[in-house]
Amino acid sequence: MDEDTRTKAHQYVLTNCQAVEHYKEIIISQEYPHLSDWHRDNVHNKQFPSWFENQLTLDGNLLCEDLKALAQGPQKVYTSYKKFIVNGFRFHTKKSEATRKTQNSGVIVTAETRSFSSTRDNNPITGDITYHGTLTDIIELDYLFDKRVVLFKCDWVEQRGKKKRERLYAY
Repeated sequence: MDEDTRTKAHQYVLTNCQAVEHYKEIIISQEYPHLSDWHRDNVHNKQFPSWFENQLTLDGNLLCEDLKALAQGPQKVYTSYKKFIVNGFRFHTKKSEATRKTQNSGVIVTAETRSFSSTRDNNPITGDITYHGTLTDIIELDYLFDKRVVLFKCDWVEQRGKKKRERLYAY
């Protein structure tokens, strides 16, 4: 995995981790109170991981291992799987099922998504959007203290035009 992909995967983990939500609110209110929501989201996505790591270095003695591990980011070594079982459901990557009769690479995700009409839009709309796609890779990121996060990399189909759209991770 190249450094850019690793960084994006870690950003995805932090963006979707409930335990980190408090820190996201702090950086937004302290660092970017004057920016529009669109600009805040854009800057936040790029700068939050390094800010989070620095902030937790200052508060380090008071935090649990999970937050310390997330703040340090994933190790450079990762594990890739062809199949994975989650809560009793078996998933296969599209490539691994090429010679199989059964197909388990289809994925459906309903995600709460903020939509902006433009960079000047101060009233984004938040709503649930359902994505349909195909599982292309299963990646396990290793963090400190033997913590792990599994991500599914998918090719998504847009509902409107039925076009294929690659999106980095969804899980």
